[in-house]
Amino acid sequence: MSVGEHYRNYVLEQLGGLADVAWRRMFGGVGLYAGGAFFAVMDDDQLYFKVDDATRPTYEAAGSKAFAPIPGGKPMTGYYEVPSGVLDDRDELLRWAQRAVAVARARGAMPKRARRAVSAARQVTRGERAGVAPADILRPFPPRVRALANRLRTLVGRAAPSLREAAYPGWKAVGFRHAEAGYICGVFPAAECVRLIFEHGAALDDPDGLLEGRGRVRQVRYVTVRRPADVKVRALTRLVRAAVAHGQS
Repeated sequence: MSVGEHYRNYVLEQLGGLADVAWRRMFGGVGLYAGGAFFAVMDDDQLYFKVDDATRPTYEAAGSKAFAPIPGGKPMTGYYEVPSGVLDDRDELLRWAQRAVAVARARGAMPKRARRAVSAARQVTRGERAGVAPADILRPFPPRVRALANRLRTLVGRAAPSLREAAYPGWKAVGFRHAEAGYICGVFPAAECVRLIFEHGAALDDPDGLLEGRGRVRQVRYVTVRRPADVKVRALTRLVRAAVAHGQS
């Protein structure tokens, strides 16, 4: 996903008649909000509006296609491209945008990234209400796994002291959040290993080749630790700090 600054500014100018419009970066693209409702996406210098069964036929009749964030992948039929003739007509664009906002508000539309943030926050809240601590998450695992997990916890805390550590009972993990950047990474123990999972690992430079998960997921990457020698302190410290910097940017 990518959006040129000139195109983004043009779209925002054309949407000048729509109240309370805001934009946020989303994986290289741009998400558009109106009064907090997520109603549009910009990707590869193309604008896509939120649709439902009632409004979709209008887009299809104009020859528009569904938003396909992955070339050759399954389209997201909840968003359709805005015809160029509509985009260039401010009055017509306003009418189409207002319908998209109405659809978004009716469905409580929220991007996946926002849903994950809400889910993560609820996980922490449930854990805190239940009095669950990170040590409680690790207790059921073998001593060797607990030791590896605690070593990773210490490493993350030292690499980025600004992170807040919390138990995530639903995920059976210990997660780390930043006040501004949100959820950064988590320590996920298993029967024979521990994984340090980076929420936006796909965006991080990995000169040491530690990150796994390429080709299977778009965003998340992880480091698998099976023995103490797998804890590459300097390399992992760089990854944690890079993850925080990415989130803040």
